[in-house]
Amino acid sequence: MSSKKGIGLIGVIGWGPIEKLSNGHFVRMYSLIEHIVSKLDAKVILIEYTEGLRSSERYSIKSFGMKNAFKIQVPGNEMRSPRILGYVRFLLYQLINTIKLRDMMKKLKLIIIGGELFAPSLLLLRLINKNSLLIADPQMLLSEREERRGNKFLSYITFVLEKLFFTKSSMVIAISEDMAKSIMQKFEYPKEKIFVVPHALPSRLGTISYCRARSRERAITLAFVGDLEMQHNLEAATFIIRMLPLLKKVAKKNIKLLIVGRVGEKASHLLNDLVEKLGIKKEVEMLGYVEDIDDLLCNEADVLLAPMFTMSGVSTKMLNYLRFKDKIIVASREAVEGLEPIVERHGNVIIASNPKDFMLKLIDLVKDYGE
Repeated sequence: MSSKKGIGLIGVIGWGPIEKLSNGHFVRMYSLIEHIVSKLDAKVILIEYTEGLRSSERYSIKSFGMKNAFKIQVPGNEMRSPRILGYVRFLLYQLINTIKLRDMMKKLKLIIIGGELFAPSLLLLRLINKNSLLIADPQMLLSEREERRGNKFLSYITFVLEKLFFTKSSMVIAISEDMAKSIMQKFEYPKEKIFVVPHALPSRLGTISYCRARSRERAITLAFVGDLEMQHNLEAATFIIRMLPLLKKVAKKNIKLLIVGRVGEKASHLLNDLVEKLGIKKEVEMLGYVEDIDDLLCNEADVLLAPMFTMSGVSTKMLNYLRFKDKIIVASREAVEGLEPIVERHGNVIIASNPKDFMLKLIDLVKDYGE
């Protein structure tokens, strides 16, 4: 976005709570707002859909912690289980809250809408504020994600939402060239109306380059970070654990795997059974939620892993990993989507094109580690 004076009031519609910076959607919203307020003469209002709000907390304008940036929290809901019902409830919340906030919506000159699940809001906004510029910021393609997981029904439903989302937008900003091509081909979206805005590392995350030097002589410690209640993280953790016996054979030193993040009962049973079946209990440590993840990754891990093959969009684990300048990162192509400029600056990221390629590259790394 180029500098421009007097643009007026900008709205950003997203899923919260955004200050936690705990997933890619929040981080994307935060960095976009940070960029807007630093470059443009404008005020930004974030309309944030947040779970678990009390009635007294709804619809009040609060400071966002940045100059000229404010937020309004509106009720959201838990979408994970059951998933289809969760989606339906979320769509209804949007319609209700867009109507309730219509007076403020009429004042917005430009509105950035973060994700295709907000397609109903976009349609209503077209009626409420006919003169505003509506910009779609998809961040990921849900239909592609559900297709990779074999969910034909959800893939179709999300495709319909995405088609609506893009065709009714004034323009689209994509996080990568690959996503831009997908949108143009899959939805026949005009090339002149789509722009690529790669992801940035928000200033609040910062960069860490003060980790204690670890000896490469005795052992190698791999680490994976992710909420195992999320399907793509559970799939990634399972993939890594299945590789471990082979990695043990080729490694010339002891090898250890740390799995960090919330572990539900179902995921815990599944992974513990797999670890026991493969005979690698000594090599795998599931730490659950860790308060100070920076200290753990800084001082206990050598190689950070992100084998994310059934997702798209901004990966928060990659944003966290990329803060550690001296760590080796092995990641799937999907995990680095939209983060290419940051990955290039880091200079120590090994990118795999598919699961087999990931396994081969990790084997090569483990085999030669420390030599």
